[in-house]
Parts: sequence; C-alpha cells; structure tokens
Amino acid sequence: MYHRASDAAKQVRASGDKNWKKDVTFEHVRPLSKMYQMFLDERETLTLERAAFIIGEYPPILITMQEELRMAKLGFKTEGTPEQRYREIPISGFSLHSDGASHELG
Repeated sequence: MYHRASDAAKQVRASGDKNWKKDVTFEHVRPLSKMYQMFLDERETLTLERAAFIIGEYPPILITMQEELRMAKLGFKTEGTPEQRYREIPISGFSLHSDGASHELG
C-alpha cells in the first residue's frame, strides 16, 4: 500500500468500499505547472540532476476529493508552497518533503 496518503484518504481506502478510488485523488504535492515554471526559470543552468531534484523533492500524495476541493476553495489549486497547500489536511506518518531530497542539488 502507498503510505503517502492523508489520514482521511487512508480511512477511505480502509473502508472496505470496493469503489473507494472514486473518493480519492493522486496528485503532485508541487503542481506540474509549478515544476514546469521552475524548469523555465532555470533553463539556462538546468541540469538533469536539478530537474530530478525538482520532480522528486515533493512526491505525490493520495488525498480525498473533499480535501482537494477544500484546498482549491482556499486558493491552493496551483498556488502556494506545498506546506501552505496542505496545511489544512491532516497527514501523519510522513513528511510532504521527500526523505531523499534533504539537500538541494545545484
């Protein structure tokens, strides 16, 4: 089982409902549009290692559709830092930040 899930998504998954997947979404903690913008901003100096770091720094997470809608209503559909975007979503057992991305490659 994928461990990077919000507390509510874990409950939905464990509910026994055979259609539980309709109630959750697997999403990038840092939106793809933000990653693409980072690539463009750094295009003069972007290395393969830096690109891999940007992609892997915040691995995807499983959240409920309700949590995603609440995040969007707060203005965090694509805006804000990962920490700002997920502040209102209870998450336990892991960090939004990748364990393997503890230092920035440049």
